[in-house]
Amino acid sequence: MPTVIFFQNSKAIDRIDGVDIAALTTKCKNLAGAKSEPATKESLEDRLKALINKSKVMIFMKGDRDLPKCGFSKQIIQIINNTG
Repeated sequence: MPTVIFFQNSKAIDRIDGVDIAALTTKCKNLAGAKSEPATKESLEDRLKALINKSKVMIFMKGDRDLPKCGFSKQIIQIINNTG
């Protein structure tokens, strides 16, 4: 089970056990002194639709074009590079 431990001045000040992206984001923002995002934030579905419609081809993958992080990502980048 993943565990994230937050340190400040070499002392553990907080922790998150398990996969909880919302809690991780909130704690990081709070510890960094950032204000939380407004409640009128664009929905994930709207953000994804905007990204998908931005270009003729949109790839969501592990890693990036220069350094794919899995076999499927590497293979699709090779196909895209070979077909132009």
